[in-house]
Amino acid sequence: MKNFLTLLLSLFLLQTAAQAGGFVVSACKDCYWYPNDKPSMYGEPFPDDFDPFFVSLTSETAKVDIADGKAKVEIVQTFYNPLGDTIPSYFLFPVPQGTTLNDFTIMVGEDKYRAEKYSPAQSLIVFQELVKRTKKPDYWQYANGETYRMLIYKTLPRQTVKLTITYTQNLHKKDNVYSFNYPLNTQHFYKSPIKETNVAINVQENQAISNYLSNTSLNLSQKNVNANQITVNYSGKTATTKATDDVAFSYQVGEVAITEGLSLVTYKKPNEDGYFMLSYDGGKKTPANRDVLFLIDASSNMSGDKLAKTKKAIQGCLAKLASNDRFNIMAFNDAPKPAFDAFQVNNATNIGAANTFLGSLTASGGSNVQMALKAVLAINPDKIRPFHTLFFCGGNPNVGLDDGEDLADMVTKANMKTLRIYPVGMGNTVDVTLYDQIAAATLGYSTYVLPDEDTDALVGNLFATTGSVVLTNLQLYFSGAFEIKDQFPRKPDAVYTNAPFVMIGRYKRPGDYDISLIGDYNDQMNRFNLRGKFPSDDQRFPYVAKLWAVRMVGNHCNDIRINGKDDDITEDLGDLAENFMLTTPYTNSIVKKNQSYLSDAEKTLLPQFYNTATQLYGDHLPYLDKAAGDQAIIANREVWTMLNISKTEQLINPSNSKATGNAKIADDLKTLPSGRTLYKTVGGLWADFEILDKLKTTSKRIAFYSPDYFNVMSKHPDIAADFLYTSRDKLTFITDDTRYEIYEDKELLKTPEKKK
Repeated sequence: MKNFLTLLLSLFLLQTAAQAGGFVVSACKDCYWYPNDKPSMYGEPFPDDFDPFFVSLTSETAKVDIADGKAKVEIVQTFYNPLGDTIPSYFLFPVPQGTTLNDFTIMVGEDKYRAEKYSPAQSLIVFQELVKRTKKPDYWQYANGETYRMLIYKTLPRQTVKLTITYTQNLHKKDNVYSFNYPLNTQHFYKSPIKETNVAINVQENQAISNYLSNTSLNLSQKNVNANQITVNYSGKTATTKATDDVAFSYQVGEVAITEGLSLVTYKKPNEDGYFMLSYDGGKKTPANRDVLFLIDASSNMSGDKLAKTKKAIQGCLAKLASNDRFNIMAFNDAPKPAFDAFQVNNATNIGAANTFLGSLTASGGSNVQMALKAVLAINPDKIRPFHTLFFCGGNPNVGLDDGEDLADMVTKANMKTLRIYPVGMGNTVDVTLYDQIAAATLGYSTYVLPDEDTDALVGNLFATTGSVVLTNLQLYFSGAFEIKDQFPRKPDAVYTNAPFVMIGRYKRPGDYDISLIGDYNDQMNRFNLRGKFPSDDQRFPYVAKLWAVRMVGNHCNDIRINGKDDDITEDLGDLAENFMLTTPYTNSIVKKNQSYLSDAEKTLLPQFYNTATQLYGDHLPYLDKAAGDQAIIANREVWTMLNISKTEQLINPSNSKATGNAKIADDLKTLPSGRTLYKTVGGLWADFEILDKLKTTSKRIAFYSPDYFNVMSKHPDIAADFLYTSRDKLTFITDDTRYEIYEDKELLKTPEKKK
């Protein structure tokens, strides 16, 4: 089975990049420079009268052949000298850190030239000097890799120069996945538009290419030539467009034989519990055959338009039953009344009879939920076929048992493994806690329809989701002495075509363990195996820990909703909020309380999205005490979302409880090519997340383009190349146990008058 999650995760692991073309810097007449590591002994890296002039790039074409993980690259660039004078120029070809190029050659026109290779230390001097002379921090990004340099003796006036660069490069492979990146976003450096850009890539492997994934905003054209060959192309020919992203993609060779659809991601610091996320995507199975019971409260609780809306929603569901689904309808008030003696096949005759039964229902009498549930539990279901009960209710039981815990206990004792109850509360007078307890007894969940909401849409979404089930009766096994704790969900339930099974939890003992997921699909038992690696130290995927923390908050909130407040739970919510920077409806007040102990200067370093989330959510901790009403329904929805969170984007784009749409929290985050993430502070700075762990670090403000600025960057080229080029002001980071804040001094950036 093709494992798409393995391919996605490999994008984070593989940093191999093919180098795009270089750029031409014009020099003063007859000058020569050499960036020695000790410029004070051998002169400055550039002559005093060297005023960098970047010759315009007019076109760039690249031909790349990748065979068995080895790339052969040919780049042709044309540059245009718009001046009326012949100028000497230098061609600079920077190489990303950690990348090694082989067989590097360069041609100017038809003549082969010899290029000089600078070490990373020498490259630092070159690009630091370019930052000084251009007052542009962009060139820091080349400061910590090798650079090829070549002198072009004559660049004729108003003429083009064609350069051809060739080299080979070995791509790294992990989990049978190669990642390729051809940087084009450097085109934004040029003032003039690039008239033509073409990148043609041919991939030929010995094994079958099982997956391809584009990882760019550019419009790539990909074609499968045969099982072992693909082509990827990018073309930009408009005279007003520059590429704003890189040509980037990954591809997988062969099959990952042992995963069989299961994927595992982990995060662990030494001497601390580890975190894991185990998922199964369901493959491409068609939904399983199921039995559907529509259980309707037809008591006076459904007066007004509640019953009419329920009938219409059920009619919509009947029209969407799969061909092999079976169904029945049962109404109840003081006693249950089924439409049919048993489940019926889906055909026009039975659907017509069901609609006639629906039309005959009126809202009257008491609501005996206990008797209705007993009638459901008396049904003799198929031992494997999913048995889904959509339970429509308009109020609370007033005949028989009326306590949610007692009713849930009755359902639990029946031990009907295939039964899932999905309550649908009509209106805002239902006891949310009661029906949530009934749902939880069968691993189902509740849906609530407020008076001004679209019943057909909400019920339709529920029916579509439950109808896409492909595996039921899940069982999950780990081998040996492996121990997990605080895993969510507590018990595996089902796998759906539109929602993969995702379990997130913690582990103590590192090691390699066998994992088996077992589930039923249309009268057959299926087993999926994975040899899982649980490391002792692997900090590549911190989002796994944060996803776990959000689910833990959801679990705590659910406990409060059902069992009432508990001081230990409230304390743990505070710890989770502080340790994981959680901006949820039920941690905002705690986060704000913790912030009250900070100084004014420290508060300015907090994320702006704290405020955004607070404005979006409000403080909903009191909502957990509500048994009915709008606030109780909001709490139900928010807690359910947290209990099922499985995507990182949900952490920064939470659902809006007060209005439609999503929060713009993502606007306050910036992910750099290296993978480092910056956040926008309350004070308007871009900050590395390390700041939040060290708010009390001694700070020092340094001006861009000042001696202190270049001194810090020279000592830390990794920082300069990583994120400092993104901004020359409003930036803060930590190094050498000091928090540096970069700001712009307009006096320093003034262009000095030239000597006459």
